[in-house]
Amino acid sequence: MVPTSENEVVCVTGNIPQLGNWNPENVVSLQKHNVIEICYSDLWWIILDVPANTEVQYRFCVTAPLETADGEKKYLIKHWETNLNPRLAHVKENKDVQVMGTAMFGEYDGYNYGTQGWLSDQTAIQLRLENNPINMYKPRHRTQTYSIKLYNILLILQTESNTSGFSNYCDFGEEDSNEGPLTCQLSEVLISVLRDDMCVPCKQNQFGEIYKQNDYMIFKSETLFPESLGFQLEFYVHDNCDGKNVPRYIGYSHLLPNNCNHTLGNKRLPIMSLKHKPIGEITVNFMIAKPLEGVEFDMEHCFQSHWKHTESLDVGHRGMGSSYKKLALVRENTVASLCAAAQNGADLVEFDIMLTKDLFPVIYHDFAVQVIRPSDGQTSSHELLPIPVKDLTLRQLQSMKVLIFHFKYISFNINGDVDPDNLQPFPTLQQCFKGVDESLGFNIEIKYPLQDVEGVWEMTGFMDHNTYIDILLKDVFKGAGSRRIIFSSFDPDSCILLQRKQNKYPVLFLSNGPTQRYKPYMDIRAQGYDNAMYFALSEGFLGVDLQSEGLLQDLSIIKRVKDSGLILFVWGEDNNDKETIGLLKRHGVQGIIYDR
Repeated sequence: MVPTSENEVVCVTGNIPQLGNWNPENVVSLQKHNVIEICYSDLWWIILDVPANTEVQYRFCVTAPLETADGEKKYLIKHWETNLNPRLAHVKENKDVQVMGTAMFGEYDGYNYGTQGWLSDQTAIQLRLENNPINMYKPRHRTQTYSIKLYNILLILQTESNTSGFSNYCDFGEEDSNEGPLTCQLSEVLISVLRDDMCVPCKQNQFGEIYKQNDYMIFKSETLFPESLGFQLEFYVHDNCDGKNVPRYIGYSHLLPNNCNHTLGNKRLPIMSLKHKPIGEITVNFMIAKPLEGVEFDMEHCFQSHWKHTESLDVGHRGMGSSYKKLALVRENTVASLCAAAQNGADLVEFDIMLTKDLFPVIYHDFAVQVIRPSDGQTSSHELLPIPVKDLTLRQLQSMKVLIFHFKYISFNINGDVDPDNLQPFPTLQQCFKGVDESLGFNIEIKYPLQDVEGVWEMTGFMDHNTYIDILLKDVFKGAGSRRIIFSSFDPDSCILLQRKQNKYPVLFLSNGPTQRYKPYMDIRAQGYDNAMYFALSEGFLGVDLQSEGLLQDLSIIKRVKDSGLILFVWGEDNNDKETIGLLKRHGVQGIIYDR
């Protein structure tokens, strides 16, 4: 049993041909019970012919059924059971008919895990309202309270060739109708707001959701036709706060289909009155998440929402620990350092990856390397020249030799002596997969530049989000094998893409929290522990990875994170202390990242 909306179908997948062999392209649809009684309204069933003495493993999923222009039937996975082990049934030899009991979606073996589907063929679009985006022209209108509701609309040039492709999702109606654009039926719009009572995505209310001062409001939608999907925002005024009067519909805005190739962008839209005159403006930020191509996913295993560990995990920071700003036994972010961490009891190792100029994922922490520039002869000192990692090829990076250690940065010399392979800086991700025992898990931090509160970017000229994350994910799935993988990033949008583009590995959102050591980021989602938690819940991440500096000043945050259902990892310089590690373990922190 599972609640479904009008356009949803429950399906099943499993380990036998009759259930599609875990292939999401071959899930088998169930039939909805036709009894009207309330207790059976969400009941779905199926009859299958299965050979005797068969062990059947299976999972249920909620799907959006689609029919392509050539008549092919497809199901987009919207939600699926992701308990670590699938359901299990034994088909007995001495029974012609075997009736399985009624099952509750996601509930079995003492667990209840369900995860949002990944992007297979569809594109996910988020519209975001932040930094008080509504600006009404008249002063008296600026003090009013507004709620906003969003609708999907299909904006297409109707022709005989494309009508069949869209007819599965909308009714074109009369050819001469002037009723305006079509409402898209593929995906309803969900809404979340980064606050305690609204962070989990839900359906919109009749009159939308009130935008409160400093809210971060997110509208979520999915479509097979991103080039044709537009949006209509409707605005309602709330004349009082007691909820007795019905909100007044006062205007609307339209966001036309976005054909740009960028993941992120923003638009300033006029708010039109019911008399079709502009009465204000609204600034809308958007994000477009595209499906990952070239990687095939099955539904046998998923670790995105499951956590089985009862004790705190020891996570080696950059392997054995930071070595460029202080003394360490082994050079950080090298294959040797990762292996040494495993030999010294680490359950996981944490390291950063980014792309070289020739698109190899390499292990390195900073966005740039400090290269020594030879003296010009007029002075005996050498000049340090910062060069972005993204502007150097793998060969150039791996030909460098570490010259000096500095309390601020590491300096390199181009064309220096070659280190042993396992001590080379800038190992590729594939070198780490091959050179480190598969029993050691990897916590892979995705580096992507952010803007600080003063408007300064950590790095400029970076590759677009979708392309960048696609390349990294393909490299991970190429070499991960059976290794435990956890993704993390300080960049909120990278975390979203990491979660939605694949269906196997979990994601943690990294946050500095309240800090004196680091300059805060401008992105609201990256400001403070509360927003980090609300954001992680909004996007369905496994958990958060918080800096210990502020956490140690208010240990109650640990309980709040755990009570929310999120997994908590902790990072930071304060963790390099045995007493602090013991304290965090006693409070039940699931993962502690520190120098060994």
